[in-house]
Amino acid sequence: ILTGKLFEYIASGTPVLGIGPKDGDAARVLKDTQSGEMVDFSDSYESIIMTFGKYYHFAKVINNSWSCVRAFSRNELAKKMCSIFDKEYIEA
Repeated sequence: ILTGKLFEYIASGTPVLGIGPKDGDAARVLKDTQSGEMVDFSDSYESIIMTFGKYYHFAKVINNSWSCVRAFSRNELAKKMCSIFDKEYIEA
């Protein structure tokens, strides 16, 4: 499940450290937009701390791919939804 909060964090331009499934949708979005990293619930405390350390003080440069980020904006998602509705309406 992708929440609006994830996209707000990405739009902030600061690195995002998520805790959840590494193969989930949120992990994919973080990877595709180069906005941060996902650590798994089952990862060790040390592994989570090491991942956090990569981003603390912005030691690692995050290069947001803004075209990917824009694809998730409310405006772009609304356009996509409208095109789906238009397609369904025309086919009906």
